Amino acid sequence: MIYIEAKRKSIEIQNSIISKWFVQDEEIAQIIENIKSSPEWFLRIKTKAIEKNISVDEQLRREAKWILDQKYFKDLY
Repeated sequence: MIYIEAKRKSIEIQNSIISKWFVQDEEIAQIIENIKSSPEWFLRIKTKAIEKNISVDEQLRREAKWILDQKYFKDLY
């Protein structure tokens, strides 16, 4: 009985984590679209990418992830 309960809870936790990943990916995609739709912001991203010698896509993802982290974890810093 304990094993079954632990197994059930583990699956619930895994599903919860997977759901959060999907939500995070959707939010990151939305932030990236917002950046691309703002010419000034997108230019800053391109400049950062050149300075860091990384692709624009990678810098977009990093910027979006940073924004998301600030949204959810700013109180922890």
